[in-house]
Amino acid sequence: MDRKFVFVLLVGLVVLMAALVTQGLLSTAGANNQKPQDQTQSQTPSNSPTSSATAAAKTKTDFNLLKEVYQKMKDNFYQPDRVQDPSTLEEASIRGLVSTLKDPYTRFNTPKEYNDFTGSLNGDYEGIGAYIELRDNQIVANPIKGGPAEQSGVRSGDVILTIDGEKADGLSTTEASSRLRGKKGTQVKIQVLHKDGNKEAITITRDEIHVPSVESALMDGDIGKITINRFGDTTASEVERALKSLDDSAAPKKLTGLILDLRGNGGGYLSAAERIGSLFVDQGGVLLIEKQRSSEMDDKSFGNNRPNLPIAILMDEGTASASEILSGAIRDNHMGILIGRNSFGKGVIQTSVPLSDGSQLIITTAEYLTPGQHPVQGVGLAPAKGFHVDSWADSINEISDEMKNFGASLGTIGLSHGATTTQSGSAAIEPTASDVVLKSFGKLFNDLAQDARQDDYQGALGVLGQIREKIHTDPVQLITDTKVDSTQVEKDRFALLFGGFVSTFQPQLDKLQQRLEHNDIATALDWLHSPGIAGKTCPCKSPDDPVSTTANSNEDQNSK
Repeated sequence: MDRKFVFVLLVGLVVLMAALVTQGLLSTAGANNQKPQDQTQSQTPSNSPTSSATAAAKTKTDFNLLKEVYQKMKDNFYQPDRVQDPSTLEEASIRGLVSTLKDPYTRFNTPKEYNDFTGSLNGDYEGIGAYIELRDNQIVANPIKGGPAEQSGVRSGDVILTIDGEKADGLSTTEASSRLRGKKGTQVKIQVLHKDGNKEAITITRDEIHVPSVESALMDGDIGKITINRFGDTTASEVERALKSLDDSAAPKKLTGLILDLRGNGGGYLSAAERIGSLFVDQGGVLLIEKQRSSEMDDKSFGNNRPNLPIAILMDEGTASASEILSGAIRDNHMGILIGRNSFGKGVIQTSVPLSDGSQLIITTAEYLTPGQHPVQGVGLAPAKGFHVDSWADSINEISDEMKNFGASLGTIGLSHGATTTQSGSAAIEPTASDVVLKSFGKLFNDLAQDARQDDYQGALGVLGQIREKIHTDPVQLITDTKVDSTQVEKDRFALLFGGFVSTFQPQLDKLQQRLEHNDIATALDWLHSPGIAGKTCPCKSPDDPVSTTANSNEDQNSK
């Protein structure tokens, strides 16, 4: 088929759809199940000219006028180079047509975009290392643990405002992703809006991103921990191998429980989530309920051949889509509990429809509910009662903001230059003693965060002890230890400001310590070792509901 004709056909569809929406002629069936055309006919007398024209438009559209307009533009526009070639206009018209659905998850992918998308599900690509979603028409980032975005300061739930100086508002996830990706070593500048309301400009150096699908470790000799970072083609079989490896590692003892870590997992293939769910839910158990256009279907477990060990699922704001499906299936079948913070809330399913040129239409085809009929879209899943775990990262971010404010106050009285790394050949700014002190605190907090990201909470608490020791050091001694020349007046001024800084800093350190001690891993282990759960198999529910009893008994401890 001639590409020009395809283009005009598609543009015609866009224009027609827009016209119908503008005129209020497209509507969904109401509670009485009327068809759209029945509602339209009841609004306009059948003998009116408008009615006749509308009926004609419904039965016959040849797009001749549209083709005529395009040809006139091509023949007469005074800058002919601004009339796009048919292939470019074809792609733009398709994206326009898709956008009329106003669904953030339905999208058109060129062959390259689709290859990039599947590559990310397989865990290998070059970019900033973050999952992005569209929420309330805003691009929301959830950085991958240890990736360039996280290391540069991007926080889970950040709204990306600009990418390389251009507004991100109005971009699709495909468009935003293409701008954020790039060759290793290149940089991208973004501005983000943190959840605390602060805006921050961040420069990220792109890198090779390799996210292992599944990781596993044995804890306390009898608790298996499986981390699922994404739901790709091979993830289910990798989980099966991880379970076998954990069984072997625990021998001669037997596993008594599992921790399933889905923090930061933005989802992937539905089929992978169903296969993994079947490893933990008995045959015939409902994994999810799909609500399609005119039908509802239960997706059921294929069946497992393992003991039903109690499962503690770790989740956070980045737990989305397939991760929420798996979490809801395990929770509602009483095979375990949810620990952490509310999940993202993506409760719809997309189907990939291949097109003739290798491109793909990714289209939302269903909403899903958990087996207990709980909706997920826009609301997410909540942790079990008493098992909410506050984020240590939020405390780190609050402290980081406080340190920036302290640095700014030092600058106002000439104690700080705001030392920065300069490019080769430019004049270096010599850091002041105050700059060196602040930098040393920053390094300690970076080390602490690195340990905590790797779930080494004891290591993080050890670094926190070093920070506590440092803030109780004589501030004049801190300045002296930098070996940077400073006057006594400078030392005295720093000491005065540092005393005020410590008075607000100390409570934040106390909060951080509490969050590091009551972390999600420790909470999961406590539950799995509790008398009502340890040594038992699931369903973890009986007439007296030991799960709820255990949750309530720990509520005060875990809600701090």
